[in-house]
Amino acid sequence: MKELLLVLVGGVCSAFGGFLATWYRAKKAGKIKFQETIAERRVAAYGKGLELICRLQSVLLQGTEKDALEFIYEKYGSWFSDNLILLPHTFVENWRSIRLNLQSAISERRAGMPQEEGIVPLPTFRRKLAQEAEKSIRNELGLPEFKIKEPGNKDK
Repeated sequence: MKELLLVLVGGVCSAFGGFLATWYRAKKAGKIKFQETIAERRVAAYGKGLELICRLQSVLLQGTEKDALEFIYEKYGSWFSDNLILLPHTFVENWRSIRLNLQSAISERRAGMPQEEGIVPLPTFRRKLAQEAEKSIRNELGLPEFKIKEPGNKDK
């Protein structure tokens, strides 16, 4: 009788151990799949974010404040909201800062208030924020910095 009880206890322990091992592997596989999915979405968001911040820099240089605000809100506002948690913190912070700067400048202009330029002119500040946002994604992906060559620029 004692041997039978030991065999039963051994069988129960073996079944429980098998169940526990299977459960742990499934849990681990689920976490790995989740992390892979997040990584794929993050790379896609970084690629699109890099493209958009480069285009925004062009709009900030060549367009008006209204054009830039339209670009940020109407064209890509929903994309930004959808990818908020996937993007680097600096990118999110700078995107929002540019947007708020543009809103303030347009509101002040409509109200007829004088534009305070401060030490750094606002357009220069917004371009700097955009460049910093681009740099944050490039750093995350390990991409080299992108430099535009200009006449008189001694960088090679």
